[in-house]
Amino acid sequence: MNGLEKCDHGISFDAHEASEILGKWEPRDDVEFIAGNPAAEEIRRRWPRLYGLCPKGCGYNGIYYASHEHYVMGDW
Repeated sequence: MNGLEKCDHGISFDAHEASEILGKWEPRDDVEFIAGNPAAEEIRRRWPRLYGLCPKGCGYNGIYYASHEHYVMGDW
């Protein structure tokens, strides 16, 4: 195991709180489905993904999500 696997890169996510923000949204048509849940913007604002160098200095450079749920709920 190397240092990259241990570092969280300063990224966090609260799936329970995000779920409450997203609510029980159901798209009304194909256009809304493609556009996605408008509340996803709030998820991306509150819990941004890493894009670039790790601010903690571990050497990671790339895109990083706290979890699969973070990726899905943020609709990236």
